[in-house]
Amino acid sequence: MNIQEDFLTTSNWIKIEIYSSSFENLSYYKEEHSYDNETISILESLFDVSKRYNLIDEFGQSLAYLYQFNKCKAILRKKVIEDVNFDEAVKICELGLIKKEMKLISSIDSFAMKNKITALGSVGIELGTSACKDFSTSKIFLTLKIYLENIYKALVEFISNYSTYDEARNLGTLLKEYQINDTINLIYLQNYIKNHQIKDQEILESVMGSELLILSSAISERNLKESLYALISLIKTKDLEIVEKGLFNFYKMIDTMIENTLNKIGFDLNNSKELVSRIKFASRKLC
Repeated sequence: MNIQEDFLTTSNWIKIEIYSSSFENLSYYKEEHSYDNETISILESLFDVSKRYNLIDEFGQSLAYLYQFNKCKAILRKKVIEDVNFDEAVKICELGLIKKEMKLISSIDSFAMKNKITALGSVGIELGTSACKDFSTSKIFLTLKIYLENIYKALVEFISNYSTYDEARNLGTLLKEYQINDTINLIYLQNYIKNHQIKDQEILESVMGSELLILSSAISERNLKESLYALISLIKTKDLEIVEKGLFNFYKMIDTMIENTLNKIGFDLNNSKELVSRIKFASRKLC
């Protein structure tokens, strides 16, 4: 067996420098014709731009981040779907989402392998996923809905709105199509909170142990920051101050989206300064 097959969130083209022995099989949720031609076409256009601007490594690392983040969400979602005691209504919603995620990661994988892309990948996402997948199903569900999905939504909006050229903005627009309607998603979360009488303390504790995954998904690793900044701006720089300023609106959107979700599910932000301080990405450096 190729050692790379034993990683949770990577493929053979992502060369993470750690070893994880807990491979997760998602093949059941992969449709027969799982890659998407439109996605591959947009990636090809973006790759062409990256080659012209000598940003192939940054493009590859950004692609690996998108792949790992979506595979992480799919792995955690699989745990929710396959829990026989979890809400059936929620599972229907999650099943639709995991199929979208599988199509996206299959498309990225197909493109990367065909074009011989290589990337270092995110150690944080790998280790964070490995830890979080063994949480209780309720904690996994809350981590997904409150944190990871909002971070991903902020990422998509950021790429769509703040990229300086059409090819990257087109990628952001495309990624929106892989998401579920916000209103529907929120209703499922609100109903779960209400039906199971989830208290503020349980929501507060949902972040405990998930910090590495949440931070890594929000691009805390320096190489990810530099790569995302290059992807949206076509500027390669190691100047962290420039990179942080360029990504500030991404972190600000994460804050806003997570706080909005917490407010809408009735979580008392005023009485939980600890949690608020943990999710204030825009007010602190993550490197």
